[in-house]
Amino acid sequence: MYWLGAEYFVTPAFSLTASGYCQDVHSTGADPWLAVLSADYFLSKRTDLYATAAYARNKGGSTLGVGGYGTTLANENQTGVVMGIRHKF
Repeated sequence: MYWLGAEYFVTPAFSLTASGYCQDVHSTGADPWLAVLSADYFLSKRTDLYATAAYARNKGGSTLGVGGYGTTLANENQTGVVMGIRHKF
């Protein structure tokens, strides 16, 4: 498994995070990868708005989904988006 990620604060209240994951399944053509982009807007120290988008690319019989393995059919790609508000107690 290879991965790379970075976070950048556009302003003190707004951050962007990007990450990529690639799995090298030896002796097969099943080498799926996953790309994720997230944004956070901090309303206060304990409350923020967030949005995340992810794309999983499959081939060679792999079944990697944006929620983990087995959440999609073999060789099918998957896209997922989630948005919400988070409050830390």
